[in-house]
Amino acid sequence: MKVSDQMFITIIIATFIVFGAGMYVVGNAGHGTAAPSASTSSYNLTLVITHKNYYNSSITSQPRYYVLEGNQLVSSANIYVPSYATIHLTIIDYDNGNATVPSQYLNVMGTQNNMELIVNQTNAHVTNQSSTVGSYTHQVSAASIAHTFTLFNKNNQEILNVPSPYESTVYTTFTTQGAGYFTWQCESDCGSGASGWGGAMVTPGWMTGSFIVQ
Repeated sequence: MKVSDQMFITIIIATFIVFGAGMYVVGNAGHGTAAPSASTSSYNLTLVITHKNYYNSSITSQPRYYVLEGNQLVSSANIYVPSYATIHLTIIDYDNGNATVPSQYLNVMGTQNNMELIVNQTNAHVTNQSSTVGSYTHQVSAASIAHTFTLFNKNNQEILNVPSPYESTVYTTFTTQGAGYFTWQCESDCGSGASGWGGAMVTPGWMTGSFIVQ
């Protein structure tokens, strides 16, 4: 990642800290129904989606989710978060095109009021000062969605869905309950093959993986 891109990510995260101060969004991302205690901790989870990542000689390039830790992008095959914590989730999406997704995954799900904050133009080199600063939404349009970050429990029930428009940054929060093991999956057909569900879509650390609450 270029230095300018790293600086841009830092600015975006700082912006969401300010926005997040006025947005208390809590969902049930864990199992069970017990409410979190008053001493619930906070945890920042930042995901970065890049495109044109080399996959193999036959498929060539694919989009990929990474976890941002410090100044490094690390694998998203296993994402760890603490239990009984408010997770401040930021998704920085560098993909530059939309994909097809079943209509249910256009909706934000699993956060308080089912909302997310979207800032458009996730591009470190954008000079258009009139681009949208940010807006809260319950739904992303089919024309603009690129990816989703969707969590499923052990019964394959959807418990969280955060749609991500292309060239945008998304911020939301949700609350974990007790320890548990979940699966995360992008639900847009952004992989390889005729269906778009090959390649990255079935490869841990690309468009799917494990989400571990500990």
